[in-house]
This record gives sequence, C-alpha cells and structure tokens, in this order.
Amino acid sequence: MTNEEFKAKWEEKQYLSDGVYAWFDGYHIWLETLEGNKIALEPDCIKLFGIYDESLRKDIRRVMKLGEFSATDKWYKDAAESETDIDTISAVV
Repeated sequence: MTNEEFKAKWEEKQYLSDGVYAWFDGYHIWLETLEGNKIALEPDCIKLFGIYDESLRKDIRRVMKLGEFSATDKWYKDAAESETDIDTISAVV
C-alpha cells in the first residue's frame, strides 16, 4: 500500500455504528457523532480504551457466570458475548 492509498483509505470518514464516524489524521483517531460532536483520541488513549474495554468484558463475563444479570442487562450480556475483536475489525476495513 502506498502512502497515497493509505491516506485515501484512512482519512475518509468511515461509519462505525450507532451514529458514529471515525477517521485517522496521521496521529489521532477522530470520532464524530451525527450531531457533529468530535473527539480526538491520541495513541495512548486508544491503547487505554482497548484495555478498558477488555477489562469491562471480563467483569461482565464473571457476573454472567454467577447468573447475576437480569433481562435489563441484555446490553452487557451482548457485549460480553460479542465476537468483535481486532481481527474481525481488520477484516471489515
């Protein structure tokens, strides 16, 4: 992949889900909502967010094993059981 191809692919906004778009400016990963709110994530923040996400999913799985979630906790159950990982995301983009 050439530098121009890289820029063309990653500098263009890509729809993620739930009204959120993302793009890469060469340093930050930017997130933008349909309402126009923007967040610039630096590399360290992105790394820490991944750690946060994995820790949350592990704790959700622990609670699920104890059977201590209710029907109102469906989102957490879905999140813990999600098969989405970096390989899946890489295959999509």
